[in-house]
Amino acid sequence: MATASTTNTSFRVTKLRPATKYEFQVFAQNGAGSSPGASATDETPAAAIVKRQPRWSDLVVTAVHPGEIDVTRVQMLFFTLISAGFVALKLFNSYVIPDIPEGFMLLMGISNGVYLSAKYVPD
Repeated sequence: MATASTTNTSFRVTKLRPATKYEFQVFAQNGAGSSPGASATDETPAAAIVKRQPRWSDLVVTAVHPGEIDVTRVQMLFFTLISAGFVALKLFNSYVIPDIPEGFMLLMGISNGVYLSAKYVPD
């Protein structure tokens, strides 16, 4: 239950989740007392998602838990940078796209498996 007071004739509720049903009650109050509550029920549209600009921190932080570093994202970023560095170094030295060692491919597969598993585990 949330309570907000205003002296304006309009009030905007923010930070609502899309496709979620909400129920509101509005009470008027003056020197004579309070009015009975007026109820309103509505569902936010699915298209109410506000697009935001991506940030560099999105590489290691999730929107669900802002301020917390997501270890699975850090792991994917680390392995991606190592792989890109390995390929770039070989490409610049020998002008040939290198074969990736089997051991590294196994580590990448495990890393991807952990990342995908973490995506499907509820918080």
